[in-house]
Amino acid sequence: MSSYGRRLLFLLNLLEKETDDEQHISVKYIMDRMKEEEIKTTKSTLMSDIEVLRDAGYSIGEILDSEDGKKGFYYSGPFDTNELRILVDAVSSARFLTKKQTESIINKLKELTSESVAEKLTSQIYIDERIKAQNSKIHYLIETINQAITESRIITFKYKKYDLNKNFIYRNNGNHYTIIPYGLV
Repeated sequence: MSSYGRRLLFLLNLLEKETDDEQHISVKYIMDRMKEEEIKTTKSTLMSDIEVLRDAGYSIGEILDSEDGKKGFYYSGPFDTNELRILVDAVSSARFLTKKQTESIINKLKELTSESVAEKLTSQIYIDERIKAQNSKIHYLIETINQAITESRIITFKYKKYDLNKNFIYRNNGNHYTIIPYGLV
């Protein structure tokens, strides 16, 4: 990888992981971190790199520090904290996901924000295994149904339920259901 590409990717990763709307980092801090990683840069090159990232569509904000009057920068990711909270809560409460799937999706959502916001999301999460699905193949079933919806195809299936004695039995006397799905609820 070229030194330019390495420098740009390092800058983007630094902004994504260490900054958000409430936390910013100074030009000096960025340059010190680049020096630690043996990435050569100057202040003017760094400012040009920030403009390149902005031109590429990354939302990089700029703020003047009230104490020393120096510029600080931060990255505003695709989601704000409240939107991520809604997504994390929705995934946490989704009964059709197993606990492992829930944790995996939440970890991927946390990658979309700074480390400090990700920590806040983690500290408020409780996943009760009793209400989570035990069938880890549910994603494949949902994908099959979504594909049938997209292609306007008929699906056939048997539907099971628990009876009063907690036996897993077929509904509809074990006969197949045949439907054309229009959407998932």
